[in-house]
Amino acid sequence: MELSTELLRTFICVSEEQSFSNAAHKLHKSQSSISTQIKLLEKQLGCKLFDRSEHPPELTAVGSAVLRFAKEFINRTRDLERDLKEFSLGVSGEVRVGTVSSISTYLLLPPIGKLLRQFPKLKVSILNQSRSLLFESVRQAAVDFAIVLSDREPEN
Repeated sequence: MELSTELLRTFICVSEEQSFSNAAHKLHKSQSSISTQIKLLEKQLGCKLFDRSEHPPELTAVGSAVLRFAKEFINRTRDLERDLKEFSLGVSGEVRVGTVSSISTYLLLPPIGKLLRQFPKLKVSILNQSRSLLFESVRQAAVDFAIVLSDREPEN
């Protein structure tokens, strides 16, 4: 079963407004469009969501359960959209840095602290290893990058 976020948003709006016409006004759609969307959602789910014999229309027991799901689903969708936007802007995610302990202690911690204050959703993991193990960690993608001091190239 595929559920459209648009149909779920319409359903939430109708239930919150307790009116098809108020929901139509709020969503800048016609009342017939709102009715059609609710009927389509009911058809997809195979059950009635509203008791239309009441005025205002009341949620059925199934409608109440679907409403809880729809609100959670829409909220999680918004969270995902926000996280993806933040990730694309480089303000969240995880960076794995490999380094030797002297660099992490004396050089790396202050700028990482500043970075984390600026981007609190960013996660930075620091892996302290010997220089030769760090080269292998980069090759195996155990870290995103490594910072070492060396006067020679890594061996293959």
